[in-house]
Parts: sequence; C-alpha cells; structure tokens
Amino acid sequence: MTDLFEAAAQRRTPAQLAARALSILIDNGTTITRAMMNATMTSAYGGNDASGRWTQRDSFEVLEHALALSLSAAADATFTRENIDRSIALMNRLPTQTVRSEEQLDWQQFSTPVDLAAVAVMLALGGAGAMMRFRHSPHLATEATLSGMYGRDYNGDLRAEVPVTLGGVVYFNPRNRFQVYGLLGGGLSFASVQYDNDNARARGMREAGYFYLGGYAGIGAEWQLSQSFSLFFDVRGFIRGRVDRDAESNPEFSRVRGGVTQTTNGSMGMTGNLGAMFWF
Repeated sequence: MTDLFEAAAQRRTPAQLAARALSILIDNGTTITRAMMNATMTSAYGGNDASGRWTQRDSFEVLEHALALSLSAAADATFTRENIDRSIALMNRLPTQTVRSEEQLDWQQFSTPVDLAAVAVMLALGGAGAMMRFRHSPHLATEATLSGMYGRDYNGDLRAEVPVTLGGVVYFNPRNRFQVYGLLGGGLSFASVQYDNDNARARGMREAGYFYLGGYAGIGAEWQLSQSFSLFFDVRGFIRGRVDRDAESNPEFSRVRGGVTQTTNGSMGMTGNLGAMFWF
C-alpha cells in the first residue's frame, strides 16, 4: 500500500527540504552559520554551489523560507515584549544577508528583519478618523480631528483609543499644487485598556480607562488634484500625560532601577496619517 505522507515528502523540492531542515535548527535555538547553510543546501540539492546546483542567493532565500516556517509554527495568540526579546536573540543567531540579485535590487525586494517586524507588531496601533480644516488664508489654516485607534501598546496590552485634537497649520508654498505644511496643536485622548495576564495580576485588575492631555507638532504634504479635492500625508510627534483620577494609584509605566521602582504617566510617540480632503 502506498504511504501518502511519504509520497508527499518525496514531492518536496530541494528548496523546501533545505528550508525544513534549517527551520528545525532554528526551532532548536541553533546559531545558523554560512557553513551550516552550505551543508544543508548541498545535501538537499545533491551537490554544492560550485557544481551549479544552487547559488548563495538561493541559500539565503531558503533561509528566509525556513525563518517563516519557524515563526509561523511558534506564533503566539498574544504578543508581548518577550516576543521582541526572542526576535532580537533570533536575529543574532542568523548570518547577515549580503548576496542580492540585480532583480532584487531593481524591485527593492528586501525582507523586513524579524526584530524590526516584532517591534512594529508590538507598538503599532491602527485606525481611522475624520478631519476638518478651515483655511483662513493661503498660508494659515485651523484643523480639528477625531479618530479611533486599536491595537497593542508599549506594555503589550490591548487598547482602544479615541484622540481629539485642535491645532494650526502653516502652508509653506501655498501657490503650488504640491504643498508642504507644518502642524502645531494640542488635544485630549480617551483610552480603554485591557491588560494582558501578567499586567492584570500585577495591577490587580483586568482593565482600566486612561484620559490624556498633550500637544503635538509635525510636518506633511498635500497634493491638490483639483480645486475641491486633495490627498495628504503627514507625520506628527506627540507628548502627553495622564490626568485621570487613577493616574497616581495605577501608573501606566513602571520599571525597577537600582532596587527602586520608578513610575510615570508621561509618554511620547509618533503617528502617520494618510487621507483625502474635500474643500468647500
């Protein structure tokens, strides 16, 4: 009788066989060296790179495949700062990729390093919003925004947040269709936070509400496609502090340094905004 699982394994390509072998080494915490990659590729392809069976670029593509297999098999239901530490340790066990094809260079086919991807997943909140911008003159405008965001914060907790801002806009080149502008203003924000298991045990509660006051500054660009429609993109840096009644008894951030627990309710960050505007 035919063993279907054995037949499926035999249909795997050499690249798949090599990727599976390397993924097992990654799972075991092995430091992957170039020599180890070469040996794995030679075994899977039945010959070395000198014989033309494979190239060094192929070996790094196989390594990326192996890394994807390892990460997908070990994916956690929740994402915390420990995942970032593990991702950094994982990157330190992998060789630096220095071989790129002309096609990869032309198309900018560079994979995101695992540690940077982990930070992006950990810290990124996404959402949508609405904005009203009243232009007093070619150079000056007033802007009000209301938005909603959801995701994991610096502490690894899930949060839903509603920021409201009011500020000024200065257009540096208002006579051009592609206009660069600066932003300055203030705002408030309401956040509902669901603590992860470790934070919930440490704080003695499962969720909390935060209220912030703060300010922001930024720079952006607006591309006027017509007299009444334009596209925009801007980046805003903000600084803020909690002012709700539980801020002192339940601080947002804490750390132990020199045997002393330090706490703060101040924070800063950056947001990127992309959208469209209709002028009336």
